[in-house]
Amino acid sequence: MNDTRKIKGLQSQLTKLNEERELLKLKLNEISKQLTVKNQSISRIISEINKHKGDGKVNVSEHAILRYLERVEGISVEEIESKILTPEIIKMIEVVGGTGKYPLNGNTIVMKDFTVTTIL
Repeated sequence: MNDTRKIKGLQSQLTKLNEERELLKLKLNEISKQLTVKNQSISRIISEINKHKGDGKVNVSEHAILRYLERVEGISVEEIESKILTPEIIKMIEVVGGTGKYPLNGNTIVMKDFTVTTIL
């Protein structure tokens, strides 16, 4: 009688373990599919990057352009900054906040977290 209970208990454990294994197999299959999709996306992006790197075109960074304007053309970055952040704009930011769009001479200042990100 004792052996019968022991066998029944072991069979229950075996059934539970088999069910858990099958569930893990399903999860592994799903994760494998997700991994394949991510790998394909990564490959596409790497390919796109390499395509642009290998086009033979020489590029100039925005930082280099800014320094050229500042050092060669003599344009003051601080002066431009003060033209963007006028007293009126600063007052609007104080009232409305540091994220949003603000009008500037027929254009729009776009800000995020108290930083001007672009001018439209």
